[in-house]
Amino acid sequence: MPSLLSALAAATLLLLGLLLLPRVRRGLARRRLIVERRRLEDALKHLHHAEYDGRTGSVESVAGALGVSRERALELMGVVEAAGL
Repeated sequence: MPSLLSALAAATLLLLGLLLLPRVRRGLARRRLIVERRRLEDALKHLHHAEYDGRTGSVESVAGALGVSRERALELMGVVEAAGL
């Protein structure tokens, strides 16, 4: 009897996992987009403040301000440039 209950519980958990998986994926994708958008906004804000203060914004300064790698900052700068901002 205990093995039957264990099997039933495992099957129920598996079914719940399969039903909830698409929701979790959508939530993660949405969160990733929000984080990406926030980073772009922060990069633009940093560049704006640098220009306003009479400084030149660079990939290194963006990386430092956002706490990301130089490569990631370069990707963000590419997106900013491609958008004409």
